[in-house]
Amino acid sequence: MRYGSWGCCGTAPLHFNPETAQNTREHALAAIQHLMKVVEHQFSAFGPCPWFIEDTLGMCFIKKEWETHPFIRKYYLPFCPKVGYLFSWVHTDHGAAACDFKNYEDDREVSDEEFRELFNNRDLSKCANY
Repeated sequence: MRYGSWGCCGTAPLHFNPETAQNTREHALAAIQHLMKVVEHQFSAFGPCPWFIEDTLGMCFIKKEWETHPFIRKYYLPFCPKVGYLFSWVHTDHGAAACDFKNYEDDREVSDEEFRELFNNRDLSKCANY
């Protein structure tokens, strides 16, 4: 068995900066805070995420154009019910569930902007429920 040598670099590892070792706690804390910001943005239920329809009252809906994005397909869609603007949340023995009509009178595709207007101005007495 033989021991390797660092060759021309002596005994110091390559790319080592001694100043880095003096600030490891601060650097680690900064890295964790940065990671927290990334997670908060990527997995936020509200906020300025580009995949949410803006200005829907009290709810977040995914924009149609983002439904095929790999990140959204993997992390959002499996946990988001596909609903129309007259859906409602109901409480069951197993938690909350989305309740919606199987078909809408005017069963057509609407833009994200039109969906927002329909949702924000809906007549609550016409919403689906059990």
